[in-house]
Amino acid sequence: MGIRTDTTVHLTIGAASAQTTATWGQGTRLGLMSTTDCWVLAGANPTAAANTGVFVPAKNPTPVYIVIGVDGHKLAGIRVSADGDLTIAQAWGDG
Repeated sequence: MGIRTDTTVHLTIGAASAQTTATWGQGTRLGLMSTTDCWVLAGANPTAAANTGVFVPAKNPTPVYIVIGVDGHKLAGIRVSADGDLTIAQAWGDG
């Protein structure tokens, strides 16, 4: 069957931490793709910082997948060196 996506959110990544307004439930698998190298952190009120959380490489052809551990968590992101866009897509299926 493979993985399919639903509910896509975009987050502008810059020099300061940016946070989604969207929240996700426990066990939700998210696929992350970015136009710039960035760090992403999940939490109730996360603040992204360099070298913390999950590294998402720029223009990677395969999403970086994470699983939300607690209901109501948001994502925050921060760039490594250049501004860009982080795409967050809820992922379904096996793969």
